[in-house]
Amino acid sequence: MIIIKSEDLTNFVRDIFAAAGCSEDEARQMGQSLVSANLSGHDSHGVVRVPRYLEWLASGDFVADQKLEIVIDTPSMVVVDGGYGFGQSMAKQATELGIARAKQHGLALIALPA
Repeated sequence: MIIIKSEDLTNFVRDIFAAAGCSEDEARQMGQSLVSANLSGHDSHGVVRVPRYLEWLASGDFVADQKLEIVIDTPSMVVVDGGYGFGQSMAKQATELGIARAKQHGLALIALPA
């Protein structure tokens, strides 16, 4: 059995995504998210996804460094479009938006269609 320290694996995955064209921030987030999935016992959503994500990035199915686009905007409900960004990045942005709206209005519903 090969044992790799989680920090080393996180940095390795980060470096892979940075080399593939992701910003340092998104690459770091991808490394943390994928390794965290493995450490949580969700191996199907962990570093095993790296080759497929890179294929999708190269083919244009995924687009690096996307920012959410707000499609429908009400005070406590927002529908956003992730523009084919990585789910890890889009979900983080949607969550941050939801938290801000909930703090402002006491309630928030954020829809990020697949």
